[in-house]
Amino acid sequence: MVNLLREENILADTKDLTAFIKRGENKNRSLGIVLVFCEIENFFLAQIEEKEKSFHLKNLNELAEEEGFRDVSPNKLKTIINYWAIKNWIRRNNDGYSNNHFTIVANHPISELKNKLEKRHVLAEFIIKFLFNKSSQNLAESDLHKELILVEFSVHELKQEYELESILFKLDIQISDIEDALFYLSRIDALKIEGGFLVVYNKLSFERLEKDNKKRYKTEDYTKLKEFYENKIQQIHIVGEYAKKMISDYKEALQFVEDYFQLNYASFLNKYFNGSRQNEIKRNITPAKFRQLFGELSPIQLNIVKDNSSPYIAVVAGPGSGKTKLLVHKLASLLLMEDIKHE
Repeated sequence: MVNLLREENILADTKDLTAFIKRGENKNRSLGIVLVFCEIENFFLAQIEEKEKSFHLKNLNELAEEEGFRDVSPNKLKTIINYWAIKNWIRRNNDGYSNNHFTIVANHPISELKNKLEKRHVLAEFIIKFLFNKSSQNLAESDLHKELILVEFSVHELKQEYELESILFKLDIQISDIEDALFYLSRIDALKIEGGFLVVYNKLSFERLEKDNKKRYKTEDYTKLKEFYENKIQQIHIVGEYAKKMISDYKEALQFVEDYFQLNYASFLNKYFNGSRQNEIKRNITPAKFRQLFGELSPIQLNIVKDNSSPYIAVVAGPGSGKTKLLVHKLASLLLMEDIKHE
């Protein structure tokens, strides 16, 4: 939605991405990396088929060298194969002998892959040239001999600049094509991208192990899932604690983050959430909301509120003893603490 609003000029297109361009002695080293990988990809495309075919990484590398690709290496081939597998262009299976033995089958017609490849190569080359030229503008004398130069840009800026280019056979591109090309450039190490909305996830594969549709699961089958969600609730409270520290003491907030990533989880909780606070962060509401709802209840009332196993509870008490109040707080507990739907 943010991308669409920026495209329609409703939101300002802030330069929310930064990238390190590789250069040396006024040469665009990043472009050199792109051109090498483009050649190797074209070679690799000529080797694969729409039926399963076996490969050995070392043999593939030697074949590329025989055909005149001097900058090829097993690591570069592996990078390309991994990238194509992530993009679901190919299906790769290891043969079991070693990681260098595998079979590959194309998931799309070779002609379609060729078109995809050509489109990405054109965009990748354009992006690198544009960012290199941008990095050269107003370049300080101290930066002239630096190997990495930081340049700010945005995905929309790249799309607009490409559309303004006076090219004879211009491609029809979308934001997703630019993002795909940037992902490719980061994978081949032509760019180091930071910041922005460009978030990339590898695909997930799920395999169903239980085939019996009639099997009914018991509570113990969901133990790990319960632990997972309990951990997520704790993490929400931890982020809340971090936000408070950011307001009150920036240094303390930085130490909090450092401890979160360096200490083991139990030690971290004992340091920052000792005593009763460890019970507080297991609840899916804030401590303040919990005290507001349940802080004034008597121990007997609280026992009834906390009871989540009895199908029926009879509350026998005299007038003015808090039966209605208990009913209201029990309903609040069902909705907020036990995730019971109001209907």
